[in-house]
Amino acid sequence: MKNVWILSLMGISIVFLLLIILMTIIWLFRFFFKSRNSNNLSSKSGLEKPQKEYIKPPQVKRIENNEKRDEEELFAIVSAISCYLTNKEFKIKSIKEVSNKEFELKKNPKTKWMKHEPSISWKPYYKKRWR
Repeated sequence: MKNVWILSLMGISIVFLLLIILMTIIWLFRFFFKSRNSNNLSSKSGLEKPQKEYIKPPQVKRIENNEKRDEEELFAIVSAISCYLTNKEFKIKSIKEVSNKEFELKKNPKTKWMKHEPSISWKPYYKKRWR
């Protein structure tokens, strides 16, 4: 049993020793390749960085709705105009209000499988009678 502990400690120490050696080799690469990168940095540092200028956003007047139209109708009209101006293939033919019942039916149509109530064809475990 004593040999097992010595063997496992030797294995762990060898692994960590190899990791430390690899870490020092990678750390030394930084010094070997530093001369190549230093020439490139000096040529780039001569250029000045452009300063960012703050651009004030334009002020937009709030448009008041003087007509008796709802916001939904205005959104539909604006979307129709934007589709027309951007030469899209979509065209709005008419604008009509959809009731909530129609919207829910279109959103979640129920199939026969969804309408069918589940039935239990087996006896649950807790109702079994043991002999």
